[in-house]
Amino acid sequence: MKVNYRSGSALVAAGRAVLKKDRGYHAAPGRDDIGAVTILSVVGGIDTHAARTAEVLKKRLATGVPPEDIAVLYRSRGPLLDALTAAIQAARIRPSTAKSSAAATAVPSPT
Repeated sequence: MKVNYRSGSALVAAGRAVLKKDRGYHAAPGRDDIGAVTILSVVGGIDTHAARTAEVLKKRLATGVPPEDIAVLYRSRGPLLDALTAAIQAARIRPSTAKSSAAATAVPSPT
């Protein structure tokens, strides 16, 4: 299935950018909500990226953004995902498994 019913076109495009690969996915035709994507630049290593991501998530949740409307994009499994998971857990942020994502925080992996 190449139609993403959960995410707007902005999030689908951000996913392509983070993965550096077009897998042919697109948002559902006629979807009014394109979503919102915030790209953050972080100077530092993996742990700095992870801590900043957890900080942004906490702020978004504190302002009332529903957890199911937040996505954190990362390129692949490995050290960055491990650091993100640890930072999110340390911040006591519960991951949502809801099937809706309108906003995303894209965290580019350090190169």
